[in-house]
Parts: sequence; C-alpha cells; structure tokens
Amino acid sequence: MNQVIKEITDSLINLYMFKGIQPSELADSIFEDCYLGMTTKKSADNIEVVISFTEACEITSKMYTHHMKYIYNKECFLLKIEEAINSKGYKSIWDRASLVKYKIEALSEKLKELAYKEAQIKEILNTIPPKFKQEIQTELRLVS
Repeated sequence: MNQVIKEITDSLINLYMFKGIQPSELADSIFEDCYLGMTTKKSADNIEVVISFTEACEITSKMYTHHMKYIYNKECFLLKIEEAINSKGYKSIWDRASLVKYKIEALSEKLKELAYKEAQIKEILNTIPPKFKQEIQTELRLVS
C-alpha cells in the first residue's frame, strides 16, 4: 500500500475511533492555579464545555485570559475546539468535520494521482462508515 494512503487512512481511523479529551479530564485541570472556572451547557444536540484560565505572555509578561470552548455530540465525541482571548470572539482551532473532509479529499486526490478510476475511488470511499460520513455531513451543513 502507498505510504501516503496508509497515513491518510490511519488518520481517518483515528478520527473515527478517538473521542477526544473528555469533560471529566478538563475538570481535573481546575485544580491548577491558573484556571478560573468551567461552565457546561447542554442543548438538544450538543454539549459545550468552556474552561477559562490565565496565561502570561512569554515576551511581554502581560496576562491574558483564555476561554476554551469544547463542543461534543451526544456520543461524547469532541466535535470542535474554539478559543477566545480576553473579550475577543471565539475562533475555531480544531474541527473534526473539517479534518475528516480534508482527509477524504486528500485520499481521493492521491487515488486519482495513482491512476485509480472514478468507480474505484467511489468504491473505496464507500468503505467509510456511513454514520461517520453522516455526522460529518451534518456538521458541515451546520457550519455553512
């Protein structure tokens, strides 16, 4: 098997199986001095955990307050991590749906480079578990 294809498929497998850091693990950090608080919010589809902490800039020594938002689905999978510094808005720093989409596109492109036919590529991509693809497509629709 081509090494690049192996790396891409291994990465997709990890995204499918690895749930990500869990709220209970985040809660353990609250005992560290720099942590200020933790809030959770549950909606019909998602669970949001926001953890806030302070950190000094290594260059200026100025203190910044970070707010890290972790968004989970009902199956406890981490979907997205967003960060806000001080009072600025949240910016996405990790997104499962985007990563999966990127990996699937990279796999498809690599297969094309290796002269796989369109039907073969479709057959290979159809081996991705439907639930995984469905969750990603749902997440992509929510984002767009």
